[in-house]
Amino acid sequence: MGDDRSHPLQAEVHSGQAPFSAARMRSSLHLFAAGKLISGMIGIAWLLTLVRALDVSHYSGYVVLMALLEIVLLVSNAGVYPFAHRYITEGRLPHNLPLLPGLIWRSLAYRIATLALAAGAVAVLARPLAMLVGQPLLTQVLAMYAFVIVFEGSTRYLELAFESLLEQGRAQLCAVLRNGARLVIVALLWSGGDTLNLSQVVRIEASTAVLGFLLAVVVMAQALRVHRRLVFSSALPADSFSLQRLMSFALPLFIAQCLTQLYSPDTIKLIVSRLLGVTEAAAFGFAHALSFVIQRYLPASLLVGLIRPMLVARRAHGGSDQDLMLVGNLILKINLFVLLPVAAVFAVAGREFAALASGGKYADAGPLLFLMTLLLVLTGAHVVLSMLATALEDRRAVLIGTMVSIPGIVVGTWLAPALGAMAMVLGLWLSELLWCSFTLWLLRQRGFAFRIDGAAWAKLVTAASVAAASAAWLTDLLALSGVVRLMAAGAVIAVVYLAACVALAPLSSYERKMLTRLLPARWQR
Repeated sequence: MGDDRSHPLQAEVHSGQAPFSAARMRSSLHLFAAGKLISGMIGIAWLLTLVRALDVSHYSGYVVLMALLEIVLLVSNAGVYPFAHRYITEGRLPHNLPLLPGLIWRSLAYRIATLALAAGAVAVLARPLAMLVGQPLLTQVLAMYAFVIVFEGSTRYLELAFESLLEQGRAQLCAVLRNGARLVIVALLWSGGDTLNLSQVVRIEASTAVLGFLLAVVVMAQALRVHRRLVFSSALPADSFSLQRLMSFALPLFIAQCLTQLYSPDTIKLIVSRLLGVTEAAAFGFAHALSFVIQRYLPASLLVGLIRPMLVARRAHGGSDQDLMLVGNLILKINLFVLLPVAAVFAVAGREFAALASGGKYADAGPLLFLMTLLLVLTGAHVVLSMLATALEDRRAVLIGTMVSIPGIVVGTWLAPALGAMAMVLGLWLSELLWCSFTLWLLRQRGFAFRIDGAAWAKLVTAASVAAASAAWLTDLLALSGVVRLMAAGAVIAVVYLAACVALAPLSSYERKMLTRLLPARWQR
């Protein structure tokens, strides 16, 4: 593997791909990193505020509400998410620019219509839904939550469109202002000594969702005015965005997304609430919320949003399979590199971390937190394989992979009476293992020879295992407990893990060069 070959992240690409070149991606990376850092701090503050401000029954109700929101947003997308991932990016190519505003505004109108139908159904069925999930408290708030569904869902779609256009600055601006306003209002109410309840939180979310949607529409209109000035005569004809082409790609992926909800963490929250009660639902929701914060800021989630548009654009102009495989494997390795030391900390001091984060309410969620964090290894592989399938315009692998993954939820539900919420996490593990295994096999069957670098993964797992064992031995030897044990474990794991990674060198020199190209030019050597 020589270093002189064409680089999958390099800026020297065809003129048609310039909007998604490495130079453009580096420019977006700074805004992306800053926005995600601020959003991450807001998300953590929001979680810690709610888990302390709401009592167990109201927090459990909020966990179920959020699960319903995520399920409704995904099931109601009716193919618009795959459309944005693939075709809005393609619409940004220079020869397609005249078509871009129509693609965005028509798809937004379609998205609002699907959300309105779904939200109306939720409002009408408020009482049966509340009884179904064992949360009578939700009867009072589900009608108001319909507004959150419509406006939050519409805003998220516009933010997804921004990401597909590699407009990270605009996407992060909208997300930070919307979520920041929500946090500030709730924090002010709570700090003023008022007792917060679920109804107040829902009203605040509805208000900030409406304002966030209006902001996102204004920002999108301004972005499209900028793009309109870039339109020029192109020798290439505009691509076809016929309904047949769009539906043949988006519909199977939409079906796969709906089937995925049968074993998603959000569905499992509803099952836990129904089968195991409010307390177990609150603990599971707390552990999942923490792992979800981690997931959002893992490389597999962060880099895919940046790199997917570039890979789709390259593929639309004949990019090679080798490009996709190199980038996919690199993201998986970086994801594992970041995730494993976090999982190691939770293995050694997960109970202490859960107690600290929840103010002592959910200390027993430590084992759940460890297993759900380790599950993110498979979730990251799921994200990367989905990205590769999208770039390849392959809907078959994702759909079949999803269909064979459904038994995981059945196994988890069957074991739940004996193992509690832990059984549902084991069911998630089984589902993700089945999905990743079958999807990878199906991609390889079509001639896409993607292989996970097992040797590099083994090196990273070895480094994390040695670090965790060292931390456990030292903290037990010194009989440390509480926050002191947590801090000591974190420090030991960080030092030992980094030292082991330096010694084992899981990344090749070529992969390190790929990462260097994402840095600002003045930092490159």
